[in-house]
Amino acid sequence: SDDTTHCATTSGGSPCAGNKPTASDNANFDTNSSAADAAYTVTVNEAAVCLDFVMDGPGAGNNVTWAGSSALAISGSLNLIGGSTDITRTYTGAITFNSTATGKTLTFNSLTMANATTFNGAGGGWTVQGTWNNGTSAITLTAGTLDTNGQTVTCGTLTTTGSTTRALTLGASTINV
Repeated sequence: SDDTTHCATTSGGSPCAGNKPTASDNANFDTNSSAADAAYTVTVNEAAVCLDFVMDGPGAGNNVTWAGSSALAISGSLNLIGGSTDITRTYTGAITFNSTATGKTLTFNSLTMANATTFNGAGGGWTVQGTWNNGTSAITLTAGTLDTNGQTVTCGTLTTTGSTTRALTLGASTINV
């Protein structure tokens, strides 16, 4: 919610000065997000949207903490570059992927998630890159195409539902429910 000092449209760029990210703006959290590679926290404390969501640790052995419980809508890809070594996730908000374009990717880098996750983008397409552990939380496909890409996926439930065109491609994936 603090868009005056904590939002920039480019890595290390000037603050957004009153404009929060939209579905056309990437949200990047990286070494330029803190002074002197210090640990910091990203809190989703109100419903948020972005294009690509990219998170990496600040470096120097410090972690970024991803916190909050408000919903997050991602209209592009998710890339958790820092994975379990650089990101501490306490974030519990629901995540909705709503792209209407194909070619989007999901990269978790061994970070265990615990978020109700919905794919709801007519014409959208997402491909899982690497193991996805969503804990006991649900994964729901209501529109678009989800390709688990032969990766191992762990979740509480995996559901495909609704009247909108959708496709789930499992290939050689192992699904642990």
